[in-house]
Amino acid sequence: MTLRSHARLCCLAGLLLLAAPLFAQQRALTFPDVMQFRAVEDPVISHDGAWVAFAAVPDRGDGEAIVRATGSAAQHIIDRGGKPLFSDDAAWVAVRVNPTLEALEKAEDEKDEDKKPKPGLALLATATGEVMQVDDVEGFAFSKDSRFFAYHRYALKDTTAADSTKGDVKSKKSKKQPGTPLVLRALATGQETVIPYVRIFAFDEAGRFLAYAVADTAGGRYGLYLRDLSDAALPESALDEHDDGHYSHLTWSQADNTLAFLAATEDEKGKPGEAALWLWDDGDLREAVAADAAPEGWMIPAKNDLAWTDDGARLFFGYRPDEENEGEETEKDTTEAFDPYDVEKLLDKRTMDVWHWDDPRINPQQKKVWKDEQARVYKAVYHRDAARAVPLGDLDVQTEGLPQNDRAILGEARKPYFKEMTWEGFFYDLYVIDLNTGEKTQVAERLEESSSLSPEG
Repeated sequence: MTLRSHARLCCLAGLLLLAAPLFAQQRALTFPDVMQFRAVEDPVISHDGAWVAFAAVPDRGDGEAIVRATGSAAQHIIDRGGKPLFSDDAAWVAVRVNPTLEALEKAEDEKDEDKKPKPGLALLATATGEVMQVDDVEGFAFSKDSRFFAYHRYALKDTTAADSTKGDVKSKKSKKQPGTPLVLRALATGQETVIPYVRIFAFDEAGRFLAYAVADTAGGRYGLYLRDLSDAALPESALDEHDDGHYSHLTWSQADNTLAFLAATEDEKGKPGEAALWLWDDGDLREAVAADAAPEGWMIPAKNDLAWTDDGARLFFGYRPDEENEGEETEKDTTEAFDPYDVEKLLDKRTMDVWHWDDPRINPQQKKVWKDEQARVYKAVYHRDAARAVPLGDLDVQTEGLPQNDRAILGEARKPYFKEMTWEGFFYDLYVIDLNTGEKTQVAERLEESSSLSPEG
């Protein structure tokens, strides 16, 4: 061994001796340590690229929202924040404030939904870091021109107050769900307008109108209304009003100020019946597709899926098989004599699953998809210029995607392969569906990979 090699070994040994206490001071990684590792969720960037926002959420515990400038060291942190949303001018960011983990776990066994902890809202000014916080907020949105901010509150827990702006609480005798307060805030001044009994709301694409549905179940006021945001007085106008009116899916076209929505009538239990598709076009309200205009045996459900094409020429919505009169509940007679051998009553308590060996889907899978299948709608298209609707999907072929062309949409038939898909993978037959006639043309069988349509169809 040379002298130089010996010196290197001595030097290395000395370093190891010095480092040994440092390694000894490090504790072992524990399970609680792992649970505190944070993951990035819901990252967004402002339209001008000057800010980014995201939630840093541990596997177990309370996270935080971080709003960070891209061109400087400026940063804002909001405890328990999540799902950040920037205004288009990046001057504001709204953040959902989640309840603490402790509050959520303590309320796990609470059956009364009104007593469970609710999320709140934090509205942050990016230039100053000033934050406004509000409790019990269900949802929020900015107007496209960044002049207004709307936040929708949950029903307040104090039901004894007479202030009508607080919304109403569902009566134990009635299953109809009242609306709750919607607060419209002018961002430049901080002035707020409270609109009571609102169920849903939507800003238009230009930032001129706010549409909202009102349900005052105690006062009997139901309707769909507009606020003109271009007028400093924010005047309200009624688009439609009728007893027990149920309005859903307020959907503005990006091409112009045309509002599409569904209107139905609620029964005494608060359940909406068959819906009709309506359009409002800057002063003109018309029924586009009536409830009785659905194909025979089908209906337009109030729970639906509405979407405009970018040019505003076509509106996609959904039909569903009409099962309204099937399986209607009958009022039970509690005065009849007890019969220990009443077969019908015994069968009512059965918990057995009946599963045929040749079922397309195995029993556990049937249970898993049951709710989704009950809520499924089958796509149709409303051609605005021709003022007519064309059914596209059906029980055998479901449509895929939202085409921007005026010719065709893709359809997939998966039913023939349900049994195989349980064990072997994903398969479907591919169809092209004509948007103008609804005619379906099969173009391929037993595909495994995804397919796509060219921009022009």
